[in-house]
Amino acid sequence: MKNILWLTMLFVLCFPLSLLTAAEPAPGKAEQEIEKWWKEQTDNFRTSETSPLAASGSFYLNPGQRLALVPGQPGRATEPITHGIISVYAPPQGFVVTFTGITKAALQEKAVTSTSLTIAGNGEVIKADGLIIRYSLQGETGRVMAFQPGTPKQKSFKGFTRYPIDLRYRVPMQLVPLKVPEPVIMGTSQGRIKNFLRVGYFDFDIAGDKFKLYAYKESAASAELFLPFKDGSAGKETYGAGRYVDPELVTNNMFIIDFNVAYNPLCALSPYYNCVRPPTENCIMVQIKAGEKAPPAGSH
Repeated sequence: MKNILWLTMLFVLCFPLSLLTAAEPAPGKAEQEIEKWWKEQTDNFRTSETSPLAASGSFYLNPGQRLALVPGQPGRATEPITHGIISVYAPPQGFVVTFTGITKAALQEKAVTSTSLTIAGNGEVIKADGLIIRYSLQGETGRVMAFQPGTPKQKSFKGFTRYPIDLRYRVPMQLVPLKVPEPVIMGTSQGRIKNFLRVGYFDFDIAGDKFKLYAYKESAASAELFLPFKDGSAGKETYGAGRYVDPELVTNNMFIIDFNVAYNPLCALSPYYNCVRPPTENCIMVQIKAGEKAPPAGSH
């Protein structure tokens, strides 16, 4: 009976740790997973039709505002148009999109036969006679992104500049949740603001350096944590505006945080993106020498 009680107590005490250990890859495999992740990002940037390197325009629409785009013509077109797409932001439905003189169109790779449709704004992509347009929502505004794949920047992209892999920066961490999530306003690279909820924090102790980073969600219903940070290497070896890292959920409030896959916001490579700046509370003096470095001069 004593043996049974002892084994039961041991199981209860070790259960969360065993789950976390099982989630950790074997030695050597962690490096392979990191390299694979960076290769996937590189391939996407180099080949995707909606690669950040293919972005050719970014437009914000207030309710009722119109945007006309014409194939082969960068920027906003002047109405009336005879060949192109007119988008109207009409919340709460989303966007009303009208095709004018378009011979072939597709929404999310499915052919469109009507001359008008409504799009919610959840990242949907329309392709029409050479136009590639993505629709999304940012706060109370609608956002329309235009792309022109095959730009010289995209074709010549060779990959990301980053630190050598250092597994000391891959750590299992427990989120310390706040009793009540707190609203936070963050600034962006385009002078706008975005609303988040501060939901908890992580206490790090890496290579003798102790620091705290707060974690955020876009809304209470969001499943993913947002972890922006600006460390002591910013403006020296890494991007001056800071970086992001995505916590990987293991179980409950246990996460793997791997700074080897810390990455720059997209505005580091393109002026068409509206990137959140890390808040002051996540600006630390410690230098995190892992993950992506600053892009080469002239990459923007």
